[in-house]
Amino acid sequence: MNNEKIDRELGKVIAEWYDWVLSEIQRNVAKDQMREYGTELLHFVIIELYNKSPEYKQQLLDDEKVPYWLLTSSGLQLRSGSSPFYRQIRQTRMTARSGDESLDFAEYEPYDSELYDCFLSAMENLDYYHRRLLEEKYLNNLTFTDISRKYQIAIHHLKKDTYIALEMIRKHCKHI
Repeated sequence: MNNEKIDRELGKVIAEWYDWVLSEIQRNVAKDQMREYGTELLHFVIIELYNKSPEYKQQLLDDEKVPYWLLTSSGLQLRSGSSPFYRQIRQTRMTARSGDESLDFAEYEPYDSELYDCFLSAMENLDYYHRRLLEEKYLNNLTFTDISRKYQIAIHHLKKDTYIALEMIRKHCKHI
């Protein structure tokens, strides 16, 4: 079967299962504050599926696993800190916090304010090195490899020092 026929057949299966898959994503995968991204997440993985090889798509169709592939891929995209979807959402949220007036996430308060205030206080109390390491890793979404190249520090030291910095924050906020 050629790619166009496979894509048409895939489209029929996706249309048939779309509502069920979306409800499962919103109920079981993109829960709580991520629920608002359920539709975006589903559309993202559908596009990913269409970009797969014709053989792969045909195998999913033959095995009747398209809806389950969509669910599994959605979960992986959401939970993996290095996935394109997760990075896109994280960057959007960080842009909203940095003062971009075009995005208003004020109505979505995903954090316990006491815990968040404690976290900010703990970050301020960290020395420059540990604070910068956490910023590069979690706010700038750099991998340990990227940070290692940028600052010429061995990866095992970065991992150890990240753990130490996170432990300092945990100790600072353990009362909450």
